[in-house]
Amino acid sequence: MAARRTTTPTVTLGASIKRGGVSDEYDASMLPADLKKALADFTAKRIDFDAVSAVATKYLAANFLNDNLPDGAELFPDADEVWAHEVELSGLSTPQKGRLPTVTAGAVFRVKVGARLPTSQEAMEAWEEDNTPLTDAVNFFWKFSETMLVIGEHEGAGVWVEAFPEKKKKRASRA
Repeated sequence: MAARRTTTPTVTLGASIKRGGVSDEYDASMLPADLKKALADFTAKRIDFDAVSAVATKYLAANFLNDNLPDGAELFPDADEVWAHEVELSGLSTPQKGRLPTVTAGAVFRVKVGARLPTSQEAMEAWEEDNTPLTDAVNFFWKFSETMLVIGEHEGAGVWVEAFPEKKKKRASRA
């Protein structure tokens, strides 16, 4: 008899941040030249949002850390650190010279789930009320080679489950 392979279900999580900015001090000389130029051109209205977004998005990243949630490892096993497979910029402030702009962005993660994950949006919201918001597990960053600047201050954030895994139906046993 062959061993039955079991797969851990995966959910797609969406996350967003509204007007998030870097509060830590940093040296503006560390910013990549193409990003500095795109931001300066955007500020001077020489390029539009789509053009600056194409450059800025290369340097935006997001991750999901299950350690930031109570029982996070039971809800999301193997999600010690999951990097977003997609980050999209949807808004950008006009930055001050030598500073990074505030951003409105979204991210998409594929995360393995454990048996204790609530199985509906209502149950997930109840879990968050009793424990902590899923937003505590998500971080947005500006990422330049080895340097990451956390986008920590914002005007709002959200995380949602795109689709919950389907429950497996029990098969009727044959006598």
